[in-house]
Amino acid sequence: MQRTENHTEVTLQWFASKQAIAQCLWLFGHGVSLNCLVGCTIRELLCRQFGIDADYLDNRIQTIFLNGKAADDVDKTRIAPNSVLALSAAMPGLAGATLRKGGHLSAMRSRISHTPASDSYCMTQGRITLKLFNLVQNELGPMFLAAGVGIPAAVFTSFAASFIETMGEPATQVKSNADPVRPEQLESITARAKTVFLSLSEP
Repeated sequence: MQRTENHTEVTLQWFASKQAIAQCLWLFGHGVSLNCLVGCTIRELLCRQFGIDADYLDNRIQTIFLNGKAADDVDKTRIAPNSVLALSAAMPGLAGATLRKGGHLSAMRSRISHTPASDSYCMTQGRITLKLFNLVQNELGPMFLAAGVGIPAAVFTSFAASFIETMGEPATQVKSNADPVRPEQLESITARAKTVFLSLSEP
């Protein structure tokens, strides 16, 4: 994910160990922004654009929320611009069974279910917020981090300080527009930004 730096957006490449990256997956619980084609179905977004295997979507991702409502049909439910999409593996108990997409108990939460029939969007470039939870966060998070995700600058500032303190400067390397950046420079680089587009991967 490449972005041009301006007063609102800054792009950073951060290289760290696999173990260090695992400590950053909590960002997906907060929500990260992604640029993509919107107006497509959930399946088209996840499988065709993001490269998630269809079998993984059908069997591993058991709970999907779109703008706060449970989505059952990934082939009919379409993504609007600025949508919030939350993905989770199976959750325990009655709540998990009720929220499971296409489950036998889905009728119990009809008031909080998404209605595909109301969706009518044109395919266009847009931005969404993605949230990942439990096993899905652990399994898909590193892939999305490597491709690049958008983080509010205020969240990034807190994340960066904690990350450097925990992992230590020698364990990480940061670049802005391919130029190395020292940790103490991060605050000045992101000071005027609203969003930091962060690519985080192993060297």
